[in-house]
Amino acid sequence: MDKRNEALDSFIGDQGKVRSYMIRNSAIVYHGASPTLYSKEHLSKEEVEEITQLCRRVFELEQEIDKLTLLAKHMDDEKIFELSILELNSYGFD
Repeated sequence: MDKRNEALDSFIGDQGKVRSYMIRNSAIVYHGASPTLYSKEHLSKEEVEEITQLCRRVFELEQEIDKLTLLAKHMDDEKIFELSILELNSYGFD
C-alpha cells in the first residue's frame, strides 16, 4: 500500500499530469469512443490506463483494510469461526 500511495502522491503532485488526466477522462465521457487528438503535453493512453489501474487498486486495498478493521473491531479474540474455502478467499486468504 505504501508503494501505491507514493506513486499516487507523485502523480497528484504533478499538476500538468492531473490536468491532462482529468481532461482526457472527461473527453471520453463527453465524446464517447470517437477518436480524439491530444497535444504532446497530454498523457498517453497508456499513462492514463496506468493511473486508472493505480487508483482502482488503491480503492480496493482501502476497502479491504476497512472491511478487516471492522471485523477485528467487532469480533471476540477468543471466538473460533469455521469458514469455507470461499469465505476464506473473500477475506483475502489464498
